Amino acid sequence: MKSMTNNRGSSGNHAPIRSCAACRDRAPQSELVRLNQDDGKVFIVANPGMINGRSVYICPREKCFDALAKSGRIEFARGKYNRLVIRPEQTEWYILKNKFMNFVRERGLGG
Repeated sequence: MKSMTNNRGSSGNHAPIRSCAACRDRAPQSELVRLNQDDGKVFIVANPGMINGRSVYICPREKCFDALAKSGRIEFARGKYNRLVIRPEQTEWYILKNKFMNFVRERGLGG
């Protein structure tokens, strides 16, 4: 991942910085993969501006996805003290991982 010395994009606009839910590394939002949830299902957000709601971000690395899957859960913040915890079944993690790796390859994010 690229390291930024400041949080400004090439046009001088603010570039949001997010933390990976697995390794806790910080990176510009555009360099991370966004996961969202709906009705207990976790999905990859291809166009971040199109989906509202709580999300988590992870690095476009297989080891970060594996670390998240090993924990067996994803926590989405819901207000100051409330958290929604999603625990996908093992088969859902496998399907999501395949989609994740394809998404990373298609977007040329690394991995």
